[in-house]
Order: sequence, then structure tokens, then C-alpha cells
Amino acid sequence: MTTQLPLPPPGTLVRLIISRHGETALNASHALQGGGVDPPLNDRGTEQSAALGRALVNETIDLVASSAMLRAVQTADAIAATRPGVARATFVDLNEIRWGELEGLVSPNLEPLNRAWLSGNFDYAPPGGESPNQAAERAVARIFAIVNEALAQRAAMPDDRTTPFTVAIVIHGRLLRIVLSSLMHRTLHMMPTINHTNANVNVLDFKHFKPAHRELPLLASLPVDTFLTFSTRHFTMQTAPWLTAVPLMVAAVPGVKESKARVWAHEGEVTLTCVWGADDVADQLRRTNTSAGAAVDDAPPDLLLVATVICGISHLESLF
Repeated sequence: MTTQLPLPPPGTLVRLIISRHGETALNASHALQGGGVDPPLNDRGTEQSAALGRALVNETIDLVASSAMLRAVQTADAIAATRPGVARATFVDLNEIRWGELEGLVSPNLEPLNRAWLSGNFDYAPPGGESPNQAAERAVARIFAIVNEALAQRAAMPDDRTTPFTVAIVIHGRLLRIVLSSLMHRTLHMMPTINHTNANVNVLDFKHFKPAHRELPLLASLPVDTFLTFSTRHFTMQTAPWLTAVPLMVAAVPGVKESKARVWAHEGEVTLTCVWGADDVADQLRRTNTSAGAAVDDAPPDLLLVATVICGISHLESLF
């Protein structure tokens, strides 16, 4: 089964297809699985990863990247297997958050952690583990290093290429919440709105920022009735025939007022966007120990991020 992803918005330079790894035995047993454990995919996870590779077979992908953890590497390898010769990269910065003493436990007590994070205390870490702020510091910087290199690669391509430089990235469940909340909303308060399944699909498109983009209404500024209309319509667009998706639970999140996401209507579709200025991008690039490509001195452009697909899962229908 193949999945035809929506076309990128006009002017898109870089497309990121971000997925969670396939299932492992620890996933199947509902154990907490973070950066401190490194199991392989189980049989179901291997099938999911193969299904993900098949689903994306019609997409032009220039690079397949992943964390350095085995479950993510195996999933990314399944994507790369459908396109011989595609470039591969792994990054420790994209490893899952570390759960410390909670690693590998089935049904651990997460009440202190949930209470802290829902209150906005993103410096809280489980004993011996890592906080969301610490994970975001490394992972979001690495994502922007990948984007920056992709921009350089896209600029060097022939003028007749009309598609963006596309990177498929395989990471992990909690890190997916951290990365998407950070990229789309510029805050970790929106982590609870990010749902995920094993081997899901999220699509983020990056294009040049225009001053008019700052006139787009902030999600947090919408009147209640408009907000609910947007949420319903956004969900409708995400559940188009080509893709099944999980609804954004934005209305129930107390921290929605912290979101910097903006609402964009384009050719009958509505989605979330976020402005990332050149200074913001450069600041992220400085946080990586080694740049994934072009140096910060190369003056990254102002960017508009468009959240084109969030938690698409239709490619897994054949497994159920």
C-alpha cells in the first residue's frame, strides 16, 4: 500500500517526513522505553517499518536520517531499502528522552512527572533521567542543522527541479511530542496535543518567510467559536481519504495560550504554521556540537514552517 502525501505548499524548500520507529517487545508489553534501553524491533515492528517504507515509495526522498538507537535505525533502514543508494545518517542528538530509574518499567508511577510537566515545569526529570528541556535542547537544534544542510543542498540543485529537498527522519514517541511541540508551537506546553503511533507519518514543510506571514492569526488569539471551528476543520483536512490522522486535542490544553503557532488557510485547506526567524534558526544551529552542513555564518533565512500532516497512520491499515 502506498500513501500519496499532500503536495507541499508553493515555494517549499525543505520537507521533513518525521516518523516514530516500529514496535518493540517493550512497546508491546507497555513498558516505558527511553534512551536508556536499546531493544530491536519485534516481528510486528518489522512489518510496520516495511509498511512505512512501502507507503513512502512514491515520495522523492533525498536523505533518510534517524536517531542512533537500534529501533529507529532499523525502521529508517526499511525506508532506505525501498530506494537503493539514498543517503543515510544517524544522530545521537535524536535519541529518545532518558527515563532514568523508570526505564523498562511496566506501568510506572508517572504522576509526579505528569503533574510537573502539565504545570509547565519542563526542567523536571525523573530520577537519573532527562527533562523535556534537556531533550529539546539537543533534538530541536539537530533538526535545524538538518534543515540548514537541506537548504544548502536544495540551493545547489538544478533549476528545473521543482520538488523540495526531502528528509525522512525516524525518532521516538516522547521525543516526537517534544520536537513537534517545539517546532510548531515554540513551547513544550503543547506536548499533550501530539499523538503518535508506531511508524506514523508527520510532514513539516519549510518555505521562505514573508512579512505577511506575521499577520496570520495566532492560534492562541482566536475567539472560542473560531478556535473550535478551526479545530474541527483542521481535523477534517487531516482525515482526508488519503490519510487517517489523530485529532489535535488543542482545546483541552491549559498551555494553549503559550503557543506561537499561527493559522494558515491556503487553497481551501487550513493548517498550523510557525515563523522561525533567521536569528532563531542561527541560535539553534549554535547549539549543535558540529554543524550538519552549512555554517551559521552562511546566514540562514527567515523560515515559515507549515504543519502539513500530523500523525498520519493510514499506511498501517493492512496490519489490522
